[in-house]
Amino acid sequence: MVSEKLIQELSELPKSRLVDKNQLPTRMSERKMTPFSFMLMWMGTSILLAVFTNAANMFPSLGIGQILGAVALGNLITVITLAINGDIGITYGLNFPVYLRSIFGYTGCYVPSVIRAIPACFWYGFQTYLGAEAINMILVKLVPSWPGTYGCVLGIIVVFLTVQCLTTAKGIGAISKFEDVVTPLMFLVMLYLLYFVLNKGGMSAGEILATPAGEVTGTRYSFFYAVTAMTGFWATMALNIPDLTRFVKCNPDEPNWLKRNWCSIWPQLVGIIPMMTLLAFIGAAAMLTSGHWDPIQYIAGMDSPTWLLIVMLLLSVFAQWSSNISSNILPPANIFSTVFAPKVSFPMGCAVAGILAFLMQPWKLIDRVVTANLVVGIMLGGVAGMMIADYYFLHKRKLNIRDFYVEDGEYTFAKGWNPCAFIAYIVGTVGGLLYTDLGFLLAMLVGGVTYYLLMRFWGAKKYNQTSILVNFEK
Repeated sequence: MVSEKLIQELSELPKSRLVDKNQLPTRMSERKMTPFSFMLMWMGTSILLAVFTNAANMFPSLGIGQILGAVALGNLITVITLAINGDIGITYGLNFPVYLRSIFGYTGCYVPSVIRAIPACFWYGFQTYLGAEAINMILVKLVPSWPGTYGCVLGIIVVFLTVQCLTTAKGIGAISKFEDVVTPLMFLVMLYLLYFVLNKGGMSAGEILATPAGEVTGTRYSFFYAVTAMTGFWATMALNIPDLTRFVKCNPDEPNWLKRNWCSIWPQLVGIIPMMTLLAFIGAAAMLTSGHWDPIQYIAGMDSPTWLLIVMLLLSVFAQWSSNISSNILPPANIFSTVFAPKVSFPMGCAVAGILAFLMQPWKLIDRVVTANLVVGIMLGGVAGMMIADYYFLHKRKLNIRDFYVEDGEYTFAKGWNPCAFIAYIVGTVGGLLYTDLGFLLAMLVGGVTYYLLMRFWGAKKYNQTSILVNFEK
């Protein structure tokens, strides 16, 4: 762990693009999120209506059992990556954009940071659209004069984006409290949706699971294509997971890696895989029994009392809110407040994320979310692999913390840019595109190995990376 003395020394440095409150390592007093609250956060975050849509779109390319297998496997891969990269936050209390300085350089880190922020803003807008559509449905049912037009939905999107920004701007404490309250309610909605699908769909769970793939008029998705698409949901979080783990209560000085990180591993295992798989089952089953791939339209069409539909739609709104604040607003807000520090604060970063989410209008691509997820996974896989190679195999988990915050430090490379990192990122991305069905894993493997080789046998000596060279002295 970074000592309190060093953190205090860093906090006394003049404010600059490398130094402000949000960029400093977290103190023990700031690590207030319990593992149980972390689990609830992940459960709430994982109740994504986009998973419903994704799973529905995978049918009939894949059978229902294959879809669930792809969802579980894809999320297991990302949970493993979350655990590995999460140690950066657990041990050193660093956030994602600050850590990237050790790989890409003081200035070069802005490029992968922005690449990571753009998909988050896309999903922020997409999830907000689903929530706005639910709010619109509620108003249609409660207010006879409400027109419910596309213009109305756009107005609701603007308001909903703003409210989510304000919630996130209050910081990790407010986010954690929000998740603690909302997640159990959303889980009840999930159970009712499961009951409705099984009770009204005319098929048992066993019959649904046994449903094979069918005829496809367009492109047929393969199993591994679906796995890669599912890694796209949390490929973004696999990079910036230190943004969250740096606030989890733990013992950062515990020498055993598994014991040190168990406080974040079990909450992610429990919070992500079961919830994502259950919601995928509901989405695929809804598509099979009703032809609906839009979750809001499916809920609105339920043969249930109006009050119950309104409650379910309202909790669907909270599901989008819950997912967005921790996975789609917090990361880009951290990135924007780091990239444009000290002029842009964290709350201002939240506002920038909201503006971009609206301008991108991702709801116009609602029928292409599977492909969008796959592309995101490939774009970010290389960075995830490079983080693992840098932290575990080059630095061997021994970081030069002070130099993260000084302009002429070790991570200057070539005028603030590390050519090795950009070569590795390009090679990794191309590697993922060569076989998109395993794009995320290939990008991660190729990018990570390329970066390791370039830095180990050339870059570390060329740019005097003493914190790496000391690990390979004979």
